[in-house]
Formats: sequence, structure tokens, C-alpha cells
Amino acid sequence: CTSGGTLLRLTGISPDSLYFNTILLCRFGGLEVVATILDNVLLCVSPQVMKAGSVPFSISYRYDNGYLSETIRTGILFYYYDPIDLYALIPKEGPGFGRSLLTLKGKGFRDVPGLSARFTFDFDDDIVIVPCIFVSDEELIVVSPVYNRSSAGGFSSISVSNNAVDFSETSL
Repeated sequence: CTSGGTLLRLTGISPDSLYFNTILLCRFGGLEVVATILDNVLLCVSPQVMKAGSVPFSISYRYDNGYLSETIRTGILFYYYDPIDLYALIPKEGPGFGRSLLTLKGKGFRDVPGLSARFTFDFDDDIVIVPCIFVSDEELIVVSPVYNRSSAGGFSSISVSNNAVDFSETSL
């Protein structure tokens, strides 16, 4: 999302490969953020950008004095997209056992593999994430999940993500 905040995980990075007296950075196009390595996984959070689109992702080392030591080009393109905005759920009610076909109306939907809906349930704040069917950038179809506590009520909210990680701030 253009607001940033996506946690990126890159596996197979060994702390032994780090340069002495350098700071490890993730580069999203021309923007740099500090990275961390935990259990051979590089972790960094995408910065905010002004507009949607793809940027090259790379890893950089900077000396403590700020001078660039090295940039490693990964060949990965990181895609920023506009935030999703939900405004309608049709129908608004269905059977407690799930398996209902729901239509979601909004804007910012993308036909990508990570397109998913997150259902949060009233009873115990359980979360279930299911794939969505892309109809258009303003409409999705999703099947409500089976939930084993139907006697406790249905879901209390639904939100959508284009990458199965960053879910819409608006929910229904």
C-alpha cells in the first residue's frame, strides 16, 4: 500500500555475510530503511511513497559515517498499490455455518494471487483469511468461511487485502 508499513521478509541472509562497521539497509527504489536480520531472515518495513507503482528492491550497506559501501541488486520489484476502500457487502446476512457467496464493493482491488478477505468473528476475535474472486477493481466475490462456533454468532467484520498481509483500514 502507498502508506507503507509492509513487513518484508527475505530468507537466506546470514549475519556472517555482513560487513564490519556497516548498517544494513533495504532500498525501495531510492528510499532506504534500516533492516534487521533475525534467524537468517532479513526484515524491513516498506516506507511510504506518494503514488502506486513498482520499484526495484535492493539491499545496501552503509558505513557508520553514512557513505555507501555496497548495493546488492536483488532483481525483485516491490509493488506499491493504492489503499483499498470497502463500501458495501451483499448480502449483509447469511447462515451461521458459512459457505455463503458474498459480493464486496469498493475500490482498489487488484487481480493478484494474494487477493484475500479477512473475517473477524464476534465470539472470540478469531480470524479466518480466505481467497477472493476478482470481478473488477470495484467488485469481489468471496465465500464466507465455515466457522465451528455458529451458535455464538457470525463474523463481526470483513476486510480485504491485495497481498494477504496488509488488510484494508475500512472494514464492513
